[in-house]
Formats: sequence, structure tokens, C-alpha cells
Amino acid sequence: MARTTAVSRRVIGGSTLTRPSGDLRAQQMSGNQPILQRAIVVEVFEDPGSFSDEQKQNIADQVNNPELVDVLPGNSILARVISDNQDAGNATSTVLFPFFSSFIQFPIVPGEQVWVIYPDPEKNGTVVGYWLYRVSEQRTVEDVNFSVHDRRFFPEYNPQNLSTSERGRDDPHTPSFPNGAGSQQTQTLRITGSNGENPYDGILEGSAAVRNFTFEPVPRYKKRPGETVIQGKNNSLIVFGEDRTGPVVRADADVPSGQAGCVDIVAGRGRKLPQSEDEEPEETAPRLIKNTRDKLEVNKTPYLQEGKQDNIREGDPDQGNDAARVFVTMQSNADVNFGLTEISFPENTIEFEQPNEGSEGTFGKSYVVAKADNLRFIARKTEDVDGTILIIREGEDENDLAYIHINKDGKFQIYSKEIFLGKSTGKEEPYIKWTEFKKTVQKLQGQIDDLKTFCDDFAVAVQSAFTAAVAVPFNPIAGLTGQVPVILSHKTTLEANLRSKRQEASQAVEDSKSARIFGE
Repeated sequence: MARTTAVSRRVIGGSTLTRPSGDLRAQQMSGNQPILQRAIVVEVFEDPGSFSDEQKQNIADQVNNPELVDVLPGNSILARVISDNQDAGNATSTVLFPFFSSFIQFPIVPGEQVWVIYPDPEKNGTVVGYWLYRVSEQRTVEDVNFSVHDRRFFPEYNPQNLSTSERGRDDPHTPSFPNGAGSQQTQTLRITGSNGENPYDGILEGSAAVRNFTFEPVPRYKKRPGETVIQGKNNSLIVFGEDRTGPVVRADADVPSGQAGCVDIVAGRGRKLPQSEDEEPEETAPRLIKNTRDKLEVNKTPYLQEGKQDNIREGDPDQGNDAARVFVTMQSNADVNFGLTEISFPENTIEFEQPNEGSEGTFGKSYVVAKADNLRFIARKTEDVDGTILIIREGEDENDLAYIHINKDGKFQIYSKEIFLGKSTGKEEPYIKWTEFKKTVQKLQGQIDDLKTFCDDFAVAVQSAFTAAVAVPFNPIAGLTGQVPVILSHKTTLEANLRSKRQEASQAVEDSKSARIFGE
């Protein structure tokens, strides 16, 4: 086939960096390449714009398309194409753009394999290529966190290749990181060093991107036919599906009546991980095994050990134990599913009712539920922003409107028709309103002042009477008898004042009781 001009190269632009030789370049520009190819990721370029000239030159010296180094978008990769045994014959690296635009960016880790596509390689050659996403492998090899693709070449990763005795052998199986099928003739990556080092080990040891990644066991999620699943490498998951509480096969009782669309956002499924490969998994955790790099991973071949099998609940939704979840659903028994109906609420508190009882269709049955070990709601406060918080239950003012409001000045208000604090559901324990309670105290103080005034007047009258009195045996003391009408007059005034202020105090006591807030 005649060699053609690489139009895409000219569109993208050249570079002053080192280019391959003319013969190699001609080979790269010639066609008849498969459109879809496999490649092994050597490095992931998270921020190509921050590369120094030295870093760019180092990459350019390794690849067949150095003119792209200056224009790499984020999430581009350095890779070695392995389809048709290419790497074994000519270990040349290439840089690849992500196939999807920056709107969607898929995860990939050095050491994993990706699908690569070249637009019309017969015309444009294999200079400008795009990586699509990680290659999907058989269930015994595929791992959400990190797939070791070359394990697929070994018989033990397919139970059909093993006898019954081989499936339940006593000697422990330790997952390794092979290069091909384990022989020189079947190598996936060409060994270029003199020490015979496994190239996969060299990739991980030399990768800067690997330092930004956590190798960890992640439970496998089993999706239903109608679900759309977006899953991260480190146990984060978004499911667009129906209201779901358990296994992929639902019981008849779990079939919703009518529509039940939901969005389930969860991090930390099956988080009660076994602490060793000998420990049985609990709840929705996976069975684990330690690999030759001394790290625990999901045991994808438990049949190799006697008495071992997959945890049938592995990765299923667990509303009670998953670490953190935001659950948005148009129809659900969420109070039941999240265990709220099993809580023993204290006596003398407002009765907890199922809000969707008796309702038809989806009305009254939609929920947004957030559950985690710790919840935080933060309204921003900066020089430019005065954040506010409003939690509201719609209703008519003074009838059933209720809300919690924190305004931009940090003022906190709770409003409701009736507010009960602590163990209280009735109006027998009203809270006291300060302004009215103050009137009560003032009325009581007025009574005390009147008593004090009477006592003072009485003391003055007695003192005056004794000062001017002359005692004649067997005769009234004129000074004292003259003060009796004065004292009686003061007594009458005191009784009237006390009676009036006692009534006012009693009314103030009644007025000081809140008609809206009650509690212990």
C-alpha cells in the first residue's frame, strides 16, 4: 500500500524536539493498522502545562510523535502499544490524547491497559492517537481499583481449565504481576534492561502519577439492567436507577408500584473490610487476598482455595453501613430502608409518622436522604459573600409554615406554629416570655414595696406616739390612741394596693407563658 501524508500532523503543528528517523517515520505514517489497539499505560499526564523544558525533552526522546508534547491536553498518557506483539518487536512509546473531551475524563493508572484508536490510520498513520478507556477483562481479572491484565493468560484464572482438586487446593494462591504468560516468547512488554526486571515494576516505580493514586480493595458492584453506573477507582459510585436496597435480584416485595427512579451517590461501600485474607467478609465487604506486592486486593479467584467463595452480598447497597450516601428518589420507603422506623423514640415526644402512608403514585413518597458518620452544612462567609441557611417546610403563615433560618448577620431563628423542646408534646410546659415575666416580677416587687411603705409608716407612727406620750396610770395613752386611725388608714390603703397588684401579677404570670414554645 502506498504511503500517504499525515494530514493530522500538519494540522496540529510541528516541534523543534527530536523526531524519529526517516525510515521509522515512514513506517509510522504508513497504513494498514487495526483501528482499535491495546496499549499499556506508562505514565498519566495530569498537568502537561506545568512541564519544564527538560521534562518535555525527556518525553520527546521516548516517543514516536514528539511534535505533540507541547500541546498535550490533561489526562493524556504515555503508552506502549502491544497489539500484534508490537512492543516485543520495537519497544517504542507514544503519547495519546484522551478520546473524550474535557467534559468526561476517565480514570487510568500506569500499568493498566487501554483501548487506542487512530482516526483512519491508512491515510493519517499512527502519529495522532486517542485512548478510549481501560480494557475490560474477564471477571477473575477485572478490578475496579487496578486491573492486572496479563493474568488472563494463566489457566487458573478460568475455572473451566482446572480440575475439581485444583480448584480447592491447600497451597495458597498469591496474585502476581506477570509480563505476558510468563515466558520469554509470550512477553507483552519487551525487557530492555540487562537485569531482566519486569517492565511493569519499572513502570510503577518510575511513574510520578502513581504517587497520586491509592491502591486499595474496592467491592464489585452488580448492576441491574436499567441502571446507569458511574464508578470511581476508590470506592465511590453514582447509580442512576430505581429505588434499590439490596441484591441485584430483587424480591417481589421490593418491586415498586409505579415509577421509582432514583440517584444513589455513595462512597465507602462494604467498608468493614477483613483485616487479612483469612478473615471472612462481613455484610457487603469483599473477600481479600494479598498479592506479591504485599498489598491486599479483592480476591477474584476464591475457588482456588478450599472452602472459599465470593461474598454473595459484595458491593450491594447497604443503607445502614455504607460510609456516606446521598439518596435522591421519586418513590421510596426510605424511612424503613434507612432504619428510622426501628428507632425507639422517647415517650412524650411527637409521634414519628410515615409520610407516604395512604398516598397514591409518587406524591408524598419522594425523598432526599443524606447519611454519613458526620454531616456538615456550611454557608460561606468571605469578604465578598455573606452566606445564609434556610431549611423550610412550605405552608401558610401562622398555620403550618415552619423553618430554620440563619441570616447573613449570623442571627438564628426557628419559626413554627408550635415548637416542642425535649420530652414535650403538649402545652403543659410552656416556655416563659421575658417581657411578660418581667411584669410579673415588677408586680411582686410592687407588693413588697407597699409592705415596706406600710412598715415604715407604722414605725414612724409608733415612734411619734411614744415620743410625745405621757403615761397616766389606768388611763389610755393619748399619743398612742391618736395614731390608731393613721395606722388603720395605712392598712386599708395597703390591702387595696396588694389586692390590685396581686391580680395584676396573676395576669402577668398567665401572659408570660409562651403559646408557641413548649418543653422540659
